[in-house]
Amino acid sequence: MCFFPTTFLEIAVYRPPKSVGGDYYVRLEEELNDIVSWACLQKQFVIVTGDLNLDRLKSESREGKILKDLEDVHGLSCLIDKPTRVTETSRTLLDIIMTNKPELFKDSDVQDPGISDHAMVYGIMKVNGKHHPNKVISFRSFKNFDENNFLEDLNSAQWHVSEIFDTVEDQYSYWNTLLDFVTEDHAPIKKMRVRAKDVPYMTNEWKKAIREKRKYAKRYAKNPTPENLKLKNFWRNNATKLRRRAIKDYWRVKTESVNSNPKEFYSIFKPFLDSKSSTVDNTRIILEMEGNMTKDQN
Repeated sequence: MCFFPTTFLEIAVYRPPKSVGGDYYVRLEEELNDIVSWACLQKQFVIVTGDLNLDRLKSESREGKILKDLEDVHGLSCLIDKPTRVTETSRTLLDIIMTNKPELFKDSDVQDPGISDHAMVYGIMKVNGKHHPNKVISFRSFKNFDENNFLEDLNSAQWHVSEIFDTVEDQYSYWNTLLDFVTEDHAPIKKMRVRAKDVPYMTNEWKKAIREKRKYAKRYAKNPTPENLKLKNFWRNNATKLRRRAIKDYWRVKTESVNSNPKEFYSIFKPFLDSKSSTVDNTRIILEMEGNMTKDQN
């Protein structure tokens, strides 16, 4: 049995096919309920899958009732309704995929690759996220830049060598190459992969906090000291605070502009709705706006 929450926390449990002890099924039902209850408290999205050696097709048997009760108590739905182990004398559904959000799956089925006595079960989830293309930018790093040393190297550079060239173009090319050489030594060119287009509510202050958060997160991963942990948590909380402030300020400005120009109402708010239909419910828009503002204030 496996759980795949949004943060990819996974818990695997294997149940042997043979029962041991007179109260085996009672203890099994209690343990399964405890594990699923813990998972539902940890995350809102839970998927239970694996070989439990409990035949779900036999809903009236003891094994089937354990799975049925597990689904009813925790609001789970089984995506697999076909037998996963077929022999000459039996057809059983032992490998299951249960979830509390079946609407997030667009397809699920059973496939027999022929390499095991159990068929393979799979589920295909819907992709709701948007792809944000990246781009590579070049910049000079002034992390270790020292102005005095830079000026000293510029003064000691052999600029007079350009006099051996006859044309102004050759002299300019020499000066440009020499200046780049000195500058590269003090402020080297580096490349960074960034998002091609920022979100509309991005601010410079929030972007700086994100960079600091990532920097100290990497530092803590390499050197997990209390000081690095404190810096990591500080910039993480600061980035979250600035994000909420940026979103709140952005929508405040947008709503003020809508008051002055009501025709822009749909063009502003429609891209942020979940619905892909052409019609928009005004009541739904207002409720979602109020819900988002309440979350930011909290």
